[in-house]
Amino acid sequence: MELVASARLRRAQERIEAMRPFADRMLELMAGTARASASVRGLPLLQRRDVRTAAIVPTPYAAQAKLVGGGLRAADQMRMASGPEVVAEAVAKAVQSAKPRTRYVVGGGARGILLAEAVLPDRGFDRFIQMGYRLASRT
Repeated sequence: MELVASARLRRAQERIEAMRPFADRMLELMAGTARASASVRGLPLLQRRDVRTAAIVPTPYAAQAKLVGGGLRAADQMRMASGPEVVAEAVAKAVQSAKPRTRYVVGGGARGILLAEAVLPDRGFDRFIQMGYRLASRT
């Protein structure tokens, strides 16, 4: 029994050691992203400004795009919004797993949405999403 446990421990340690270069690279990427986002914020083209005139091309989806954009901005400020560390933890979990899954549920509202999709019929789920984004139904 001890041989089996020590073999499992050894394999787990080997997998973790093999993951080390990946973890180091992830840290470099995350640090570089943080530096880049800090340096990009000051660019004049990314500053908010009042637009007095704009050339807006009317499209059939303009109102819907505006609503979805507002919903996404509001979701970023909700308590269910998840930071990048949550995604990093899921990536680390996948890398450490001997048999990683093809999909991982990540984020505050992800489980609720997947549950609604599993329980509700298609039209009910569509209505659920419409209500979440405050979209008008097309019926």
